[in-house]
Amino acid sequence: MDIDQVQPAFAKREFLAVLIAGFGNELLPLTSDNGDEPSPKPLLPVANKPLLEYVLSWLEQSGIKDVLLICPAIHQPALYHHINSDISSSALRIDLQTYDETQEDTAGTCALLRHFASRITEDFVVVPCDFITPPSLPLSTLLNKFRTETTSNGAIISTCWYPAYIPEKGILLDEWGPVPSPPAIIWDPSTESLLYIDTPDDRDKNAEDMEIKMDLLTHDKLDEDDDAPNSSFKVTITIHQPSNGLALRINNLYAFLETNRSFLSTAAYSLPTDPKNRSLIDQKAQISTDTIVGDSTQISERTIIKRSVIGRHCIIGKNVKISGCILFDHCVVEDGAKLDGCILGKNTKVGSKSELTRCISCGGFEVNAGDTLKGEKLDISDWAAGTIHSTSNDEDQSSDDLSD
Repeated sequence: MDIDQVQPAFAKREFLAVLIAGFGNELLPLTSDNGDEPSPKPLLPVANKPLLEYVLSWLEQSGIKDVLLICPAIHQPALYHHINSDISSSALRIDLQTYDETQEDTAGTCALLRHFASRITEDFVVVPCDFITPPSLPLSTLLNKFRTETTSNGAIISTCWYPAYIPEKGILLDEWGPVPSPPAIIWDPSTESLLYIDTPDDRDKNAEDMEIKMDLLTHDKLDEDDDAPNSSFKVTITIHQPSNGLALRINNLYAFLETNRSFLSTAAYSLPTDPKNRSLIDQKAQISTDTIVGDSTQISERTIIKRSVIGRHCIIGKNVKISGCILFDHCVVEDGAKLDGCILGKNTKVGSKSELTRCISCGGFEVNAGDTLKGEKLDISDWAAGTIHSTSNDEDQSSDDLSD
């Protein structure tokens, strides 16, 4: 027996991953409740794979074994079911904890870390639930840098920064909401030290320029600042350049759409080989190779699908045209409908001969037959209230007025 290869069973773990999942307000209506069923942000599909699985895989590849997953209490049953189902491929030990809050009143990261401090007894890695990384940014690289810096120069924190995704002006829609401004940072390349972060809160406080006269501050007062951090503390920084692969946080609708589309650049769709799924795809349907189609999805004759992600168990009717879209599981698109640049939540139903352009629907939404919608966020609450604007409905009303 090689004694050097024997690892004690009681070896202390080195890192704990703290994975924080919020309500996902920035992705509404995709994260709106589907009836009594919540739609947790970590389970939103990216290329037909739950967002959470990308993050867990990134953690697992680094050698981390333990995860503290913090989520809203209302999302706990759905996340627990996913983690313990056959769908999840993760072998990580996940401690699922909840906090009681509403979508309107959420706690910050630091508040959650303080609340669960008793469960964090070693060095830890804070990771958002919506982070997708390229192969060129393994977590092991960041962990190794932290190990080195804490030993050599007393660093207490190591951070990773990357350019935010900014959509082109031509695709911005007011109905989709504003794109959050990324924080600006100041860092020292020579020492790889993070010096300053200009957060949104800081920008609100410093909305107007302020002139400071140093002679108004006494020397004694400056010396008595007991709250100033120890000058020996250091926060190191790693800058990931997009030329090495795009790192993205799915924290707005544009990023969600772009991330799904980025997976299509490497897609190579071909007809299913198993008889069951092959029989569901009509021979006269046209599906481009840069498309992803989930299992058990039915696609009828003369339908054309280009550069799209189609979920599992969907039903696509005849003469349908779908381009640049993301359809979640169990969507139904009836005959003659046209979809361009849309994101449809789970169980969405699109009526026959409807035309949707750049629309986003919550789960369970139903589009009436013949409706023409553009740039709409389709939420069930708006649908029930009758506030969805449809071109076809306006035209029908005009015809009624003329006939009178």
